[in-house]
Amino acid sequence: MDNKKGPTATVEPMEASPAAVEEAVFKTERRLNQAVWTIVGGVALPCIPIIVITVILLYFIFHHQVHLSQGYEELQPLSSEAHQNVTDWISLIRHQGGSAAYYVKFNPSTITTIASWTSRIIPYLSSSVMALVGFFAARHLVLCSKHGDEHGSSLPTPEQLTLLISVLGGSGFGPLRDTILHRYKRKEKLIAPLPAAFSALFIITFLGLIIPFIDSWFGIATKAEVVTQLVEKPNNTSSYGRGLSSSRWPNGPRDNGTSNNYNPTDAWWPSDLYNINGHGAIVTGLIDAQRIIYGTSNTTQIMNYTDAAGVEHLYLADPKQSALEDFRTSTIAISAQCVPMTQLCYFNFDAAQQGHLFNCTHAFSGDLRSAGLNPAASPNDSLDSAPSNVGLAFAANPQLTEAGGEIWMSHIASSYGIPDDLTDGFTYPEIYPTNPLHYGAWATGFPAGDASGFTTFTGDTGIYYDTSLGGIWVFNCSMTVWEVNYTWVNGAVQKFNTTLASKDLSAMLSAPLAWSPYTYGISNSIISAASRAAYTGDNSRKIARTFAREISRAMLALSAFAMDPVPNDLEQDRIAGLSLARIPLVPLYLLIATKAIYVIAVIVLAIGAYCFTHPAETEVVKAQLSVKGLAAAHFNQPGLLQQNVVKQIQDRLDAANSNDKEKSESEPKEEDISFESKGLRHAATAPVQGSAVPPPANAKVGMLPTADGGWEFVLLANGVWNSIKPIVKNLVIQDANTGGMGDVGQVIKAWH
Repeated sequence: MDNKKGPTATVEPMEASPAAVEEAVFKTERRLNQAVWTIVGGVALPCIPIIVITVILLYFIFHHQVHLSQGYEELQPLSSEAHQNVTDWISLIRHQGGSAAYYVKFNPSTITTIASWTSRIIPYLSSSVMALVGFFAARHLVLCSKHGDEHGSSLPTPEQLTLLISVLGGSGFGPLRDTILHRYKRKEKLIAPLPAAFSALFIITFLGLIIPFIDSWFGIATKAEVVTQLVEKPNNTSSYGRGLSSSRWPNGPRDNGTSNNYNPTDAWWPSDLYNINGHGAIVTGLIDAQRIIYGTSNTTQIMNYTDAAGVEHLYLADPKQSALEDFRTSTIAISAQCVPMTQLCYFNFDAAQQGHLFNCTHAFSGDLRSAGLNPAASPNDSLDSAPSNVGLAFAANPQLTEAGGEIWMSHIASSYGIPDDLTDGFTYPEIYPTNPLHYGAWATGFPAGDASGFTTFTGDTGIYYDTSLGGIWVFNCSMTVWEVNYTWVNGAVQKFNTTLASKDLSAMLSAPLAWSPYTYGISNSIISAASRAAYTGDNSRKIARTFAREISRAMLALSAFAMDPVPNDLEQDRIAGLSLARIPLVPLYLLIATKAIYVIAVIVLAIGAYCFTHPAETEVVKAQLSVKGLAAAHFNQPGLLQQNVVKQIQDRLDAANSNDKEKSESEPKEEDISFESKGLRHAATAPVQGSAVPPPANAKVGMLPTADGGWEFVLLANGVWNSIKPIVKNLVIQDANTGGMGDVGQVIKAWH
């Protein structure tokens, strides 16, 4: 039996270096790590400086911020309305950054310097951001190379690849300009991913311009200002208001109380009048009242406020109130007006027969030389005492036709020291509990002088000139008494809320004037009012307006004794003279917002690059999307793609087959050559050798798998792949000529 030899197998150990094995096993992991570090660097390099600078800026602002409006809401200054038209508004925005601002106790130059750090580094950050965009571009090229058609319609042309590499370099306006010129000069549609990369670079460049612009605006608008800080006072310590003394007259103005020790008829004797055992009526505190009128009192002052309707109010205030303290309190105020009625009262009958008499109505008539009304007066009457130059009397209605106030009867007048020769024919003073109050006033000799001084009053029916008496006028007046609650802010009234006072309070204030003929010193106040009015006005209406104001001042001053200080409702101090940095809110937050958009966009790009671009695979392609990377990939492995691609694959198949097989049997079949894409399968079956000949007009650039599992750019023309080394060479030389490759570029430039 023949001993047949069975098939034998020879196993030959394959020696492989540990480094080669490690390289084969961990190549993908290493590429992923490299891609991750690239992504992390693309995020960290632009984002960390911007975030750190912004945090430092906000720290200095909020750590040193001074809150100017810590006072009460009711005592806050009203917003300014000075910037209503468009021109003023634009000027306000441009130079001050708007009206809203933070105030910081810090050097404004330091703050603007910190804010400007971002503007200094932002131009150098675009390349890092575009490196993230490179992952998306690389992924798109890989997918189009895998799944594209044999004509490469979804692949870029060599020119567009050049533009893409330039755009991904993130060098500012140059790539944007070149891309636009290429699009419109050649009328060639831009193939993805060039449009997306162009848009990304445009947005980054725009943000790189707008951030320094806003930063410059922020620097212009941030400046030092001297301001005032408001600080609440939890315990009110001042009493700047005025009100009727409740301790002296707990039952109001009609309460005789401690103000009247002698009142045999228990009649109403107003609380601001006082009688001393039959010696007539006087005003307590008359000396201080005169000081109040002339503004020299240290207890009370009279101030004025004009409302939106143009009505002036005089009110009692405290001399100690100032612009250094804001408060809210209550007080008493008066508004008044007078109109001339001289023609009605004095010119309605012959002056020669009228003499010194005036006759306005049946209830309002008398002698111009007397301080009180006297309807029974005749031209032949003579006065035993020196004549008065001015008089004043109240009535029940605006027309001065009704009398009927509360009267001190004539049978008790002698009890209070009124001489009998002054009571005959006189109408006793009446106190009218009305609000508003109505009164008439008359005067002679205001102004005084000869006829030459009255030329300014020619044709003025409100004033009459008499050769012996001088200027003669009669006014019809009214005044209203108010209870007021007001706020005092920054040395001026801010809110002035009025409530009509009671009729009794109004009557009480009028009592000294009503009793002026029999009250020591009151007539001097009326004469002073007439004099100030006559010599500050050049027509009867101005004289009447000033007289009404001065009589109101006298009326308030004469009632001051009956008033007590009223504690303030609210108080706050004003700390003036603080020099602070004004940080406008509009440019500040606009600057922060643009930085936030920049940072968020970079973070989103990084997340997208890691999650959706298969970074382990696309890192190799992304690295070639630059002149240096492309040169390194193609010149470090010369002639790699000049070999027959089919033969490369066949050689690898041969290495896996038995050594006994013939080389001719290793000729690969078409179905054995399997790329991941059907489009690439057809293109790889008929490769041509690369050359320096310019690519055909229909040439496209795609990606082809390399022997080590990576990807490399190739040229697709007429259905076949070709090396793009000539294209790379042109790009390298061009970049070297512009100094973009450093010392290596200088060597390349010298050889060409």
